[in-house]
Amino acid sequence: ELVIFTTRNVEVFRRWIDVRELDLINVVERSWDGQDMKGRFVTEGLYIYIIIQNGQIICNGTVVIAR
Repeated sequence: ELVIFTTRNVEVFRRWIDVRELDLINVVERSWDGQDMKGRFVTEGLYIYIIIQNGQIICNGTVVIAR
């Protein structure tokens, strides 16, 4: 799962990632386009992402939205 949070720990996005299709053709299905779960673009700023597999965080980091 890919989960995106604000720096105030508010979840804005969550998507299940199918690991069986880890090729470059389907990269869009595994990415985040800066929209929240209601399809609205989030404000500019710093966001935290985590990737969860089998209930454990396997990767985390930050991403900056700048328009």
